[in-house]
Amino acid sequence: MTRMNAGALLLAGLVAGCASGPPGGPPEGPGGPPGEGHGGALQEAKIARPVALLFTSFDTNDDLVVSKDELAAAIPREFANADADQSGVLTGFEMVDWCTRALGDKEAQPDLRAMDNDMNYTVTEHEFAVALNHEFDRMDFNQDGQLTRAEMLMNAPRMQIGGPGGQQGGAPQGQGGRGGRGGRGPGGGGPGGGGQPPF
Repeated sequence: MTRMNAGALLLAGLVAGCASGPPGGPPEGPGGPPGEGHGGALQEAKIARPVALLFTSFDTNDDLVVSKDELAAAIPREFANADADQSGVLTGFEMVDWCTRALGDKEAQPDLRAMDNDMNYTVTEHEFAVALNHEFDRMDFNQDGQLTRAEMLMNAPRMQIGGPGGQQGGAPQGQGGRGGRGGRGPGGGGPGGGGQPPF
């Protein structure tokens, strides 16, 4: 074999190796591996809604499960904690304070808008109980009257990295930021805008 033929064979091997890519098969997803390149999507993660964090505090027997009985026992106690003036109803100010303390943010759900069924700008203990029972049933996937930690989790909104008109590490899909040019506040008309969070 001549020196020229050997060189040609070596070059062909190098080209074939580069074309085959790294071991372990092609990158996952159309945008390549998570966190690499424009248009890639971050790997899915699990998150907990603020009300799920509240429900974990109702687990009085420390078995890592919240039962309907524990919920029923906790609701009057939680309502009394929220009812600062002990008037028997929660005002808007009391609801904001309770949401901030119990759920971590004044706009966390369920808030006054979600609980005030008769729209009189106050929340009774009955309305409070209905709302928390609704949230419990919504998360109780198998409807067995018990909330496990797994049932309290949900898929995190998918994050887009880069992409047309976006910056790396943009807002989650469906949540939006303040929008780009022409945007008018949160979720505006620019890239990445529009929609409300799924929770």
